[in-house]
Amino acid sequence: MKARIPDTHPLIAIIGDIVSSRDLVSSQRKATQKTLIHFLDNLNRTFRDSIVADFTVIRGDEFEALIRPAGASHLIPDVIWAVTEKFPGIAFRFGIGLGTIDTAIERDPRVADGSAFHNAREAIDRAKSDALLGGVFSGFRADQDEILNGIARLLNYHRESWTHQQSRLAQLLRSNPRQSDAATNLGISKQAVSAYARDAGWKAYLEGETAWRKAIEAALDSASFPRSPETMSTEAKS
Repeated sequence: MKARIPDTHPLIAIIGDIVSSRDLVSSQRKATQKTLIHFLDNLNRTFRDSIVADFTVIRGDEFEALIRPAGASHLIPDVIWAVTEKFPGIAFRFGIGLGTIDTAIERDPRVADGSAFHNAREAIDRAKSDALLGGVFSGFRADQDEILNGIARLLNYHRESWTHQQSRLAQLLRSNPRQSDAATNLGISKQAVSAYARDAGWKAYLEGETAWRKAIEAALDSASFPRSPETMSTEAKS
């Protein structure tokens, strides 16, 4: 596939890695890496329309991707949730950087470079140094970064407070809000599902995640980047 020529449109780089991966026993680390590769392949299929450069393992237990701002308010929370669901008991860090790309863009993110990746690297480094989970944002403007990071931290704290049963219920309700279906799947009564959801603060979590998506959209709308001549020409015709 021919490489795309970079322009001044902003893109979002995502870098993720496993926390304390070297502490995993050898067999567990190998199994996790294998599962991660298959998981990333699935992400690339699921979010194909939003991805510019595929989710790719770049070294050891670290991966990265390049995505379009359009759809990012859904992709970012969904990816972070999916990782948490797929790898229970294993913590992941995420650095999310908004910026431009200065090199040719191909499906392999390892050949791309620019401020989007520089900001994502800065974010993942901060996540490592300050032990921050749930996603760290950089490059969206300082005030917007603070809002996005604050919500990310609250949502992660909320998820970590769940019991195993509450986590299972949350996974079911997030993909299908019908409590009767969750009750059937878990083999418990609908009343028990309602009690678990209430104790888990599920409604509050959903409202928080909706606020996070809206905040990502607002941050992208307010981001200031020079427009390419092609963009300005298209806008003039519309």
